[in-house]
Amino acid sequence: MLNEILLKTAIFCLLISFMLGWILAFIHYVKITKFSDLKPRSSYILRAHIGYIMMFFALSIFYLLLENASISLNSYYLWYVSLSSLLLPGSFVMGAFLPRLDIKARETLNLEGRLISLLMNLLFLSISLGYVFMAYSIF
Repeated sequence: MLNEILLKTAIFCLLISFMLGWILAFIHYVKITKFSDLKPRSSYILRAHIGYIMMFFALSIFYLLLENASISLNSYYLWYVSLSSLLLPGSFVMGAFLPRLDIKARETLNLEGRLISLLMNLLFLSISLGYVFMAYSIF
């Protein structure tokens, strides 16, 4: 029953991915003044779109593995992985709508940029460790 947290998060990731796909289509094909005023970087929106799709598949596969093996994990693992799955591609959304923040140019970042870069590195580490803990608990 606790494993449904993974499934609900996976569905939420898929919905966010659809929304980002529509935003990307509106930026390229429909000229909406609200989006043109923001001047989002479409490459980062595409990265977030693909990232949320990947999180959808990863969470769905782990949900199916846990349900078929009748394994109930600690709720901390499930919330940890779910939160990390939502936040990791969210860093690309921040990069898309914050044009003065260029993560690739780390040596020229100000304090805010360095903190966001550190946050993205910690998120990548957290989701990796979360999936490792879940895989270890299964086997």
